[in-house]
Amino acid sequence: MTNKGKLQRRLASLLCAVSLAQPLIAVSAEPLPVQQVPEVTDIAISEQGRLPGRLLNELGQPVAGAELTLWKQGKLTSRCTTDKTGRFEFQVAKGGVHQLSTPHNVQVLRLWQVAAAPPVAKRDLLVVDGDVMRAQGQSGQPGIGSGVYDGRLFQTLTSPWVFAGVIGAGIAIPIAISQHSDGS
Repeated sequence: MTNKGKLQRRLASLLCAVSLAQPLIAVSAEPLPVQQVPEVTDIAISEQGRLPGRLLNELGQPVAGAELTLWKQGKLTSRCTTDKTGRFEFQVAKGGVHQLSTPHNVQVLRLWQVAAAPPVAKRDLLVVDGDVMRAQGQSGQPGIGSGVYDGRLFQTLTSPWVFAGVIGAGIAIPIAISQHSDGS
């Protein structure tokens, strides 16, 4: 094969590699917003309107002195502060859909009066601030968690190092295949 043919083949391989990487360039330039549908946790409030819970950090240690707020339809309905063991208790006038705001998290809760609560409703909350939030039953066993996707996978895939590695592989592999084909 002539030098001109080898050059054409390498340019074609390079063009293929760049065209394969082009969608990655678009993704890494402007990340698309991730639509997040909040998971709703059912909670049975006590007959006195109490909603107890506990706030822990990501290491499982109690968070003392954190201000928590409970919102319904955009209006503040209750506020409380955690004690030294991370425990808190809201006083809630009515059930319905509420948002619980912690220093690093927001969770959607559906609060029920005890008599009307479905069997899956929990009696108190275990809130792990910053990562996940779980409801607990009366036995203290964790309920179904409802963490929020934080985009770590997307951030990893759009990292400049990953992008450079994909581009490098996209260029090197066709060239290596071309050189191997020329040698045999």
